[in-house]
Amino acid sequence: MQTSGAAAGTATWLAIIALLISMLSLMWNVFNTFFRLPRIHVALSKSVHIYVHMGDEPTGRGSPPEYTFYVTAINTGGEAATMTDAGLLTPEGATVISIEQKRMEGVKIEGPKLPARLDAHGVLTWKISGDLLVHIEDGVAFYAYARKYRPIRRWPRRRRNQHKFHKSPLAEMKGSPRRP
Repeated sequence: MQTSGAAAGTATWLAIIALLISMLSLMWNVFNTFFRLPRIHVALSKSVHIYVHMGDEPTGRGSPPEYTFYVTAINTGGEAATMTDAGLLTPEGATVISIEQKRMEGVKIEGPKLPARLDAHGVLTWKISGDLLVHIEDGVAFYAYARKYRPIRRWPRRRRNQHKFHKSPLAEMKGSPRRP
């Protein structure tokens, strides 16, 4: 069966248009996959409670201030993530307070139980205060951290670690800065 030149030209253009539409659809799906992945951000905030006694005590001084640190994990992605640990660490990277470890030791810390599901566009907050902060000197800077669980992958090799570490960009300090 013979086809005319006009019909063959039209079929070629339709094939090219179909190829472009399918390539555009593939690129959109790849972009959408990466766009929906969980993106975890960690924030650290603190509050200070100062109690002042006006001459009731013989020394005339109030009690020392009470510090409270809030570790907040924020998911700005479109998929849920599982948080396995959170806490405070020093700028050198030494863990000062691990919420999971302290809870295993029997210490009560306000916040969700770990491991915790962090939904898409969700927020989890843990409150660290009281006796947990007594052993820390004034003037020590902290960063907040959170660990996200991810399944083991065979490839690529960099994905074989089960925990992704996220750290807050800004540090908070207990007390006033140390003076040399």
